[in-house]
Amino acid sequence: MVAKSGSVTSPSSPTTVGEAEPESQISSAPDQDSLETGLDRDVKTVMASPRENRRLTLPVLLAGTFVAFLDIYIVNVALPTTQKALHTSTSTIQWVVAGYGIALAVGLVTGGRLGDLIGRKTMFIVGLALFTIASTACGLAPEAAALIAARVAQGLAASLLLPQVLGMINVVYSGVGRLRAYTAYGLTIGLSAVFGQLIGGALIQADLGGFGWRTIYWINVPIGLLAIALAPRALPALERRPRTRLDLMGAALLAAGLLTLILPLVEGRQDGWPVWTWYCLAAAPAVFAVFLAYQRRLKRSGGNPLVDLDLFTDRAFGVGLALAMTYYLAITSFFFVLSMYLQLGRGLSPLHAGLLFGSLGVGYIATSLRSSKLAARFGRQVLAVGACIQALGYGLLALSVHHFGAGHPVVWLAPALALIGCGIGLALAPMSGTVLADVAPGHAAAAAGLLATMQQVGGALGVAVVGIVYFAGLGPSAHAGSFGRAFTLALFVTAAFCLVAACLVQLLPKRRRGRSVAKAADRLLGSGEASGASLERDLAELDVFRATLQEQFAQQAIRAHQLLDRVERLDGVDTVRTRLAAVVTAADERAAAARRRADVAELALRESEEARSAAQKSAADALAIVRILEDALETAKSERELLLERERSAAAVTAEHNAAAVRARADSDGQSSEDRLALADLGMRSLQERLDRFQRDLDAARAELDEEREKRRQAELDAAESRGKLVTATVHG
Repeated sequence: MVAKSGSVTSPSSPTTVGEAEPESQISSAPDQDSLETGLDRDVKTVMASPRENRRLTLPVLLAGTFVAFLDIYIVNVALPTTQKALHTSTSTIQWVVAGYGIALAVGLVTGGRLGDLIGRKTMFIVGLALFTIASTACGLAPEAAALIAARVAQGLAASLLLPQVLGMINVVYSGVGRLRAYTAYGLTIGLSAVFGQLIGGALIQADLGGFGWRTIYWINVPIGLLAIALAPRALPALERRPRTRLDLMGAALLAAGLLTLILPLVEGRQDGWPVWTWYCLAAAPAVFAVFLAYQRRLKRSGGNPLVDLDLFTDRAFGVGLALAMTYYLAITSFFFVLSMYLQLGRGLSPLHAGLLFGSLGVGYIATSLRSSKLAARFGRQVLAVGACIQALGYGLLALSVHHFGAGHPVVWLAPALALIGCGIGLALAPMSGTVLADVAPGHAAAAAGLLATMQQVGGALGVAVVGIVYFAGLGPSAHAGSFGRAFTLALFVTAAFCLVAACLVQLLPKRRRGRSVAKAADRLLGSGEASGASLERDLAELDVFRATLQEQFAQQAIRAHQLLDRVERLDGVDTVRTRLAAVVTAADERAAAARRRADVAELALRESEEARSAAQKSAADALAIVRILEDALETAKSERELLLERERSAAAVTAEHNAAAVRARADSDGQSSEDRLALADLGMRSLQERLDRFQRDLDAARAELDEEREKRRQAELDAAESRGKLVTATVHG
């Protein structure tokens, strides 16, 4: 391995694989003023020490992740306040959410390619800087159009920084450290989604400086500036891949397809579904077909398409994408309609609405911390159980809204929200790992980018589709009852999305699991896997060392030639040439030492290969034992099924007797149920009569009020006429 100071260490040195030099490693063509200083010090590479950067790397990356995902959800609690302040329509306010999601979805893959081309560190800093500027613009927006444009800019900036986060985590960390980093990444996303509502409500309620809803965007500014200030020191400058090409045409076609699909869904309901909306919906499949055809042609011509269609040869991955999009149809739209219902339908302040979201966060934290272990034990069904629990929570919430309407405290909604949070925690956290589990390593990066894109597409589409149902349920004249009815209809739609997602989980491939077999295999294969992993790490470290060493030699040669060309034009050429020759000699000595250590590393690798051969033999023996244990497990399963069949037969006989008793009891209770229904009908008629009387009294009161207003207006006109006559008389007098 190559230490970050430019010297060479042994293979056991605790450096991190894949950490590369910062961009300021060597300056080319030094100017006249810095030449003498450059000659006084050795020609060496300046690399960041992993011990210095490791403490700051993950916090800086998670800061960018937090603000990017926070702005997906924090706006929900501010939508009613924003709509009232900007005097805009419901369809326009939907674009505040959908515009960000569409821009993020379209730019994610392109942002990852830019990271390969320009450098992940550079693109992270640029993306975070643009995101901070766009957040400032959102807070300064004077009208709805400017706010939507700034939100689209926010989404594009987030698409530049988010792909770099996972890329740098994957390279900077390894082993247990990488697992902890991924866990922190997932927890950051979940916390930003769940507690974003609470943060937004607190900021709006505080009304700092009288800016109200604008502060929810400005909270990103100090976080972004601090992360930008720390990023040059904290983040490694990873290796670039200049051969990467951008598929700008593919991104444009994807954006056009999404707009032709989502634009009519958002605007059509409010405008009465004019002809252009149907034209757009009919054109959307054609645009997507053109997009797919272009991607195939670009792939055949040797280019880098936005979407690698080879991934869809794996049926499991295609189902996983459909699962992710369907699930996000329910999540993002639920946060949208819940915030609208709590503030407009129940009259809660943004802070109180955010506090109620906290009950959902409690359920999310309770299950998300154990979801990875449950997924490792039970596999794909954890996602199905989480989606079903979430659908059950939506149903319980709809029932609570129906029974505890505008006349009851909203605290009765908290249990249902906590149950929804439990479902989200079970399904959301392990979803990415489950969908990407069987993807080939060579396609892992493209698959992860496509998965994130489909999640954002699902979120934007969900806001549009569920928004149609919600605002249609409100009707032309919104009142307390209509808000509850609209919210209930939206909950039924989101619950249906969750159930469809649970069904799609069943199409994912099964993973055969035998607990005792797995434990025995882990014990027997442990030594072989450890040796193989150690050998792979050593090989990777040697490759990095060789590449870095070659790059250092080339850079030193370039620097030496640059200095020689420069000193030819200066006085005291002989003195400068002597000092330069000494520097080059010192560099050659260090290179020779590096070669010697490389030879030692190759010897150690040959010994590791022998150990790996022995480990492979042990692994073969272990696999034979595993097969024997699997046969025993299958025999035990057969015996268990036979016993279960006998138990089911006995249970069927018992159930038949119980059913007969229940039918007899139901016959006796039928008459009393009819009496209760008749009494309830009588009560309803009496209540309707009271409501009619109340309406008549209300109409009479309104008529009297109108008459009184007319009299007052006439009196004011008479008084004005009298004053005019008095003024005229005074003037003439």
